[in-house]
Amino acid sequence: MKEFFGQTKNGENVYKYIITNGKYSVEVLSFGALIYSLNVPDKDGKMTDVVLGYKTLAEYENCKTFYGMSVARVANRIKDAKFYIDEKEYNVEKNENENCLHSGSTSSAFKKWSCEELYINSNPALKFSVSSYDGEGGFPANVTISCLYLLTNDGQLVIKHEAIGDKDTVMNITNHSYFNLSGDYKTTVLDHQLMLDCDKYVEIDDNLIPTGNLLPTENTPFDFSNYHSIGERIADTPFGYDHALCFSDWSQQLSKVGVFKCDRSKIQMEIYTTLPSLQLYSGNFISENDINKDGSKGLKNGGICFETQFYPDSPNNVNFPSILLKKGEKYNHTTIYQFGNY
Repeated sequence: MKEFFGQTKNGENVYKYIITNGKYSVEVLSFGALIYSLNVPDKDGKMTDVVLGYKTLAEYENCKTFYGMSVARVANRIKDAKFYIDEKEYNVEKNENENCLHSGSTSSAFKKWSCEELYINSNPALKFSVSSYDGEGGFPANVTISCLYLLTNDGQLVIKHEAIGDKDTVMNITNHSYFNLSGDYKTTVLDHQLMLDCDKYVEIDDNLIPTGNLLPTENTPFDFSNYHSIGERIADTPFGYDHALCFSDWSQQLSKVGVFKCDRSKIQMEIYTTLPSLQLYSGNFISENDINKDGSKGLKNGGICFETQFYPDSPNNVNFPSILLKKGEKYNHTTIYQFGNY
């Protein structure tokens, strides 16, 4: 099912696509292939929207939060907004100091995507697609990118990203949803509990750019090998959580890497992915100007992101897993958020 949502500043019609299986539902916009709402039952069976979002299309077009968006070509930061492929230098947009964040203004997050509604093994799904031309935003290759959302009866939201290009390029796609499992946007997630199978994190400088070092999480605020609340040690980080945490024994296979839960709603979310890390971002830059869907003012730490992805600034760090996508090869990665009660 789809509904008209609004018109972009360029005059393009944007639709909201809705898939449901009776117990769970998800709404996705054709702008940014972004998750607008994700409804799951709480401990009392009440449907609870567990993702932050805006009410209007104009707010998404002008946002800096990337609420729910599919971010490509390269999520996260690229130092000095440049990288090399076969010794050829590519310069991309500087949109955060001297660096590039989330591919700049030509990011797929700010594009209109096409959508196909379908069923896969009797489960409702949406397949979004978008193209980017050679040289757009400074990135090489004509590429086609797709994002599949699949909703299962046992509470899984499956997200599959694919991409292919006609010459060598770089690719690192993520979903940028902010989760608040209480469904109460007037409260933060600092009381939510998190456990992650991450034994290292990417050290960053004062501009949030990787130094190239991977440091052990043990005995640091980044150690979530056992449950800790988000707020328990956040003051011991330089600026809140905005760090890539690296999965122990990454095998490139779909693996369970974490559990996030809220004692108020008794909703929990298991995280599975084929990717080597996630950017743990605790909504440090959400402001009261980021008005929520329910009309409430945005709160710092009002939501938290688990941006499954390759490490930030990978093209400029040879010791990081490579995000080079060779001509004709397919980028193909899966992340699953599975919901339930406890």
